[in-house]
Amino acid sequence: MRKKYFIILAFIFTAGIITTACAVSSSSVRRTNTAQETETAKSPKDIGIIINVDDANGNITLGSVGEDGKTIYSYNSGTTAYTKSGNVMSMAQLAPGDIVDITYDPDSCILQEIRISDDEDVWENSKVTVFSVDETSYSMKIGQTLYSYSDNTYVFSDGERIDITELNSEDQLIVRGYGTKVCSVVVDKGHGYVTLSGEQLFIGGYVDIGGRVVKVIQDDMLIIVREGSYKVEVRNGEYVADKQVQVTRNEETVVDFSDVAPIVTETGNIRFNIDVEDAVLYVDGVQMAAGEVLTITSGTHSIKVTAEGYDDYTDTVEVGTGYQIVDITLNESSEDESENQTETESTTSADEEATDSSGNVVSQINDVTVSGPEGGYVYFDGKYMGTAPVTFDLVTGSHVISILYNNEINSYTVNLAEGGDDVTYDFTDR
Repeated sequence: MRKKYFIILAFIFTAGIITTACAVSSSSVRRTNTAQETETAKSPKDIGIIINVDDANGNITLGSVGEDGKTIYSYNSGTTAYTKSGNVMSMAQLAPGDIVDITYDPDSCILQEIRISDDEDVWENSKVTVFSVDETSYSMKIGQTLYSYSDNTYVFSDGERIDITELNSEDQLIVRGYGTKVCSVVVDKGHGYVTLSGEQLFIGGYVDIGGRVVKVIQDDMLIIVREGSYKVEVRNGEYVADKQVQVTRNEETVVDFSDVAPIVTETGNIRFNIDVEDAVLYVDGVQMAAGEVLTITSGTHSIKVTAEGYDDYTDTVEVGTGYQIVDITLNESSEDESENQTETESTTSADEEATDSSGNVVSQINDVTVSGPEGGYVYFDGKYMGTAPVTFDLVTGSHVISILYNNEINSYTVNLAEGGDDVTYDFTDR
């Protein structure tokens, strides 16, 4: 008797699991009118977001368009898939992020029909390249239209779920939604990373990657670029070189320019004797050591000398291949002019805010700290900042923090504002 009792309980428990596996939350069921109630009871209908298609086991996982939750359904040879326009398609053509309408057997949990949704509230934007994400307000702007998203919004790259902050302005997206809500985001074209090797001759010049990205060349820079094939051109004065590269999603591409030979030019030695101690010497706009023997290229060069309390001295000098000495005498400036200049400079520096090359304000009171993953190489808008934990000045606006750790690179978009507490990010578990 007891054995039979346990068998009955086991049967009930098993039946409960099956029912739960294909149960549909009341918030996501699409209601029908009275005339359809009988048909709906036999073959319920629903709308959902494809999370995964397991062809090996004949299962498909759908997320809810409304509240949190997901349901696993089965499919077989009797399941028919349709495009939005009603043409038959294969199950293999369905992909994570698709919003679909389904009809299923409630007893067997087997899908009878699955169709790319034609619901009037469902929308899709493809080839999206102009977008921004504000994680503080859970909003996503596509072009000039503002949508909301939630923790239940599914974001996919190469079929795998990622965090929405991992999206980059270089990405090309497919965005799908219901009403004013973003339900899924698929990275159609992702981003990779370009680093330069052997670039010493080009420091201070610029790099142009297929006309998409143009940046001033610095040491240890990391450049984020949309995946694809590009010509990478570097230029610094007379030095010009280019290489063809293939940028792969989430991978680093190293472009080596060490094969560029330095240009051999004639030089001369010159010493500038300046009659004022602590004077500052500039040759062609570059500060050099006054009073020392300088080796510079032959030809005409512009000279400027400044010193506190003296008028600026400007001239040109012709440098030959030998050795020469140039004597420079500075004229004292009037006391009133010196005081006025000092006062003006002081007022200007107090009124002006420090800004970066993009015009964003560099905070005078707040810092950003990247605490993890510990030992990871940290880049801020492609500029190397050091290894985590590392702290640097907060720059207002939208920026990209990239982490190179365990031979993998991940990037995160952050929005920074001045005036509150210092900001700390830990990307260890992301």
